[in-house]
Amino acid sequence: GEEEEEDSIASNSLGSDKSCTCSTQGPVPDCRLCSSLNLNPVSRIQLSEYVEPDLASTDQISLEGERKRRRQSFKIGFRKIPDISIPDLSLQRNLDLVSCLDIIPRELGMHTQDWRCIDCTKAIGALFGNGKVCAFTKKHYCEECHVDDMATIPSRLIYNWDAKQYPVARSSFRFLELAKSIPFIKLREFNPKLGGFVPSIEGIMAQRKKLHYMHAYLTACSRAGDQLDKLTAIVSVNGGGGGSNREHLYTDTEMFSVQDVAGIQSGELASVLRLCIDVCEKHITSCLVCSGRGFICEICKDKRPVYPYNLDSTSQCGDCFTVFHSTCAKTLVQCPRCERISSRELNSLITETKLRRELRETD
Repeated sequence: GEEEEEDSIASNSLGSDKSCTCSTQGPVPDCRLCSSLNLNPVSRIQLSEYVEPDLASTDQISLEGERKRRRQSFKIGFRKIPDISIPDLSLQRNLDLVSCLDIIPRELGMHTQDWRCIDCTKAIGALFGNGKVCAFTKKHYCEECHVDDMATIPSRLIYNWDAKQYPVARSSFRFLELAKSIPFIKLREFNPKLGGFVPSIEGIMAQRKKLHYMHAYLTACSRAGDQLDKLTAIVSVNGGGGGSNREHLYTDTEMFSVQDVAGIQSGELASVLRLCIDVCEKHITSCLVCSGRGFICEICKDKRPVYPYNLDSTSQCGDCFTVFHSTCAKTLVQCPRCERISSRELNSLITETKLRRELRETD
């Protein structure tokens, strides 16, 4: 009779907080429920004071070592870590977020975080509700710090050409929103083999170079103020508003933001560059000042000027920047202008040497 009564108490009180006085430290000897069920203390979760996890796989020094080995073995990744941070996050959290830009982290168990949210340190898991994993950091967060904001993961985009959006924590989302318009990716250096898998990258690089040359013409022209304003408006509107600045698209030829790389995949970046090139080209061809700044090919002596931004039909000397027709440049052994410059320098040196010798003889 006593055994049936105890079983009844245990079954009716299993989900009741009042029937068990044990804490998370484990069952106590005088608890009737726990003693009758013969629970093992090992099955209880033991929480301790929160300490930042110190595992080799998440240590900054270890990550830097992995980054260095990857640079040496596969020639991919950052040579210098970008300087991006959210002001109201700790230095450690900012370093963790930055380290995920070029590394796809491995998901570890919640025990590596002492069963606590990595941001607010609120207890998660088991008795306290399931935690959520951030696709960017692969850390575990509580449901308040992770509300399934969607974002593109930079490392997945640049390594795997995966521009899909994944659920990320609030802090990660804020960081990625801040970083997405900052040009911190030197694409040819970060992943040199990506162009072999994505042919459109070379076309984008050529468009960037052409636009860069054209922008130099506009900045040197006093009549191109409206066109420069149009360029700013085009990249701002297509940048999604919100104060995003994409002037690097025409002031630089190598640096890309996460938004730019995603735009290569979607085709958005090619459209933006095409619009900018059209604005510049219309001005240069119609402006007497800009059109007069072309070059005359010194090989064929054609009176029609050639411009450095016509990349398909022209070649430019890397030393003196003189422009030739591509077909004419194939016959060159040495750049005529460089040869003249070298000749003048040599004649100047000879003249100076003769004068010094004459001065010594007169003394």
